[in-house]
Amino acid sequence: MAAIWAGARSFRLFPEIFNLPLLEQLREPLGRIDRMFYPRSLTGLSKRDLEALDLQLMADPIMMFESEIGCSGITTAVLEDCFKIQPHMAFGYSLGETSMMLAQRVFEDKSMGQVSAQVLQSPLFHERLAGAKNAVRDYWGMPQVAEDNGQDLWSNFVVVAAAEKVRAAIVPFDRVYLTQINTANEVVIAGDPGLCQQVIDALGCQGFRAPFNYVMHCQAMASEHAELAQMNTMPLKSNLAGHAKLYSTATYEPMDLESQRIGEAIATNLCNPIDLPRLVNQVYNDGARIFVEVGAGSTCGRWISTNLAGKPHMVASLNRRGTDDQVSVVQALAKLVSHRVPLDLMPLYGDVDAPEPKRV
Repeated sequence: MAAIWAGARSFRLFPEIFNLPLLEQLREPLGRIDRMFYPRSLTGLSKRDLEALDLQLMADPIMMFESEIGCSGITTAVLEDCFKIQPHMAFGYSLGETSMMLAQRVFEDKSMGQVSAQVLQSPLFHERLAGAKNAVRDYWGMPQVAEDNGQDLWSNFVVVAAAEKVRAAIVPFDRVYLTQINTANEVVIAGDPGLCQQVIDALGCQGFRAPFNYVMHCQAMASEHAELAQMNTMPLKSNLAGHAKLYSTATYEPMDLESQRIGEAIATNLCNPIDLPRLVNQVYNDGARIFVEVGAGSTCGRWISTNLAGKPHMVASLNRRGTDDQVSVVQALAKLVSHRVPLDLMPLYGDVDAPEPKRV
């Protein structure tokens, strides 16, 4: 999940990443969003100003997607290329599965530009799943429209209640969907805004409208599966033997690193509900104990810790909201060192010119 100013100092702190092939591919998409992602002002932006920009960013699925790819790609490059940290497993959340493929260098470097171009050109994030949301209108038997923000048609709500209770509560409503289970007691429902509110009222629990209202993870968007699969079918690098295991909510197992199967897995992930507790516990059962979050905001890190409560584990989050990039990196490295993760700390030490030795 992207956030304003995430990773803003990464290039200044670690200039050696600037010319990496993946980062070369990020220049064009980041150039389109840099004024939003890294706002300029002659006066300091207030907390309220930044919150307003955050909401604007999250409301635009294309900008959100490209900024998350940029953030995760830059942070992963810092960890792997500068500090020589090698992951054994990785997983992404929702659209983060595409970010994972790029950041973990499974797709060829040029794929970043191809993915970005397809996202811009495809109707998916302009009027099928966002904007007028014509995919939903088709599924509900409603006429399509050319332009509409879809606010009255569709909304997403965070609901603080047990997943099974929510699942039972939505049964009478054919236009409400359980889209994401983030923890055992925090889920997302989506659909007709009025009906979603009725579900929340019936549950008698806390619930609030999410800052994004595009369509994901439900049967109402099943018609877009083929387009999503095609968009995520990219040429792969040739040296993937021994690569870290990459997990998908398509099967809750490691992906088969073959181009078409990756595309199908990501499309299946996006068209079906997410069960994050299941995914996190599967990765844990397969041996993961140390988790490093490369996305912004540390939200996924919080969910991971909640889902693994009572089990030995450690979560290090980079790009934490309100924390300087350098501080976040050093704190994360300290955690990793304390858990004996192999890494190289030399990038923390600048070159110092020693004086010429003199005979006394």
